Amino acid sequence: MAELKTFLFTDIVGSVDLKSTMPGHSDAERDQAFIVQILSPHRARIELNLASHGGRVVSTAGDGHFLVFSDTVLAARWAIGIEQSHRDDPIRTPDGNAVAVRISIHLGIPQIDPRDENNSGQKKMAALIADFYKAALPIIAKEKPANGFLMRGIAHQPHIPLFEERYKLKPACLAVYPMYKGLAQLVGMKKIEAQTIQQQFELYLKEYDNFDFFFIHYKYTDKAGEDGDFVAKMKAIEYFDAALPILLRKKPGVLVITGDHSTPVSVKGHSWHPQPVLLNSEFSGSDKLERFTETGANIGSLGIFESKFLMRLMQANAKMFDKFGA
Repeated sequence: MAELKTFLFTDIVGSVDLKSTMPGHSDAERDQAFIVQILSPHRARIELNLASHGGRVVSTAGDGHFLVFSDTVLAARWAIGIEQSHRDDPIRTPDGNAVAVRISIHLGIPQIDPRDENNSGQKKMAALIADFYKAALPIIAKEKPANGFLMRGIAHQPHIPLFEERYKLKPACLAVYPMYKGLAQLVGMKKIEAQTIQQQFELYLKEYDNFDFFFIHYKYTDKAGEDGDFVAKMKAIEYFDAALPILLRKKPGVLVITGDHSTPVSVKGHSWHPQPVLLNSEFSGSDKLERFTETGANIGSLGIFESKFLMRLMQANAKMFDKFGA
């Protein structure tokens, strides 16, 4: 039988507005300043005495923490200690105010297996949701402009083949944005927390011998593209380029730099344009190009291919495949 647990949720009060006051000439620079000056010291404070109070981090999202404790009294003492630390030694905002932290405490029994198809409670909930849809959709079907709705968060972990099982590589994920960390964990990647691209590359160096594959995600070029901000996108690329030598201190056997979609500044959104792909290994050969650009990639030897084949190209360059035939 599952035991009663104490769950805590923490976040920084007014963090969205606070980010807009951080120094910087673009959203990417202000986000980085927020991470370095506010979020990183806050997270260090959150996690400092967590284990000694019987707590652990379940997940993080932005400036929020989802924590679980085995003992309610220790959880309350930990929460009081956090509030006292922010009172006695505050983290200061650019205008000199103290950062405020919000903590909520809940008691409950964690669900044992969210994918148990025989769970009677889940079946009952699924039936209630289905009945609600059937009753609610006809009521608003002829309304304008909204004639339908989606209920978010009602789902279970899908049955997706794990990355390690499929590719025989032990994977890790280094990402800042929650969605990419979540997707990576769905396929069995180990989530390693970082707040900047420099930290991501530094942690890659630290974990180099512990994993065979690293998924390192960088968000800010996409964000600037959606904002239609050419200068911010250029600076985001420069920021990444400046950090890349950190990773190259331990050069991967196979290195790939690419994107999951295009986000042109002129479109201000995701587009259909092919992704440039840089693939480098001891066996990759060379196209004799001095710069990595969309134009250069258009004449590269890889040609245009479906993204689902990229992992196989990487594995081939890592000499993971056996030879068959003559």
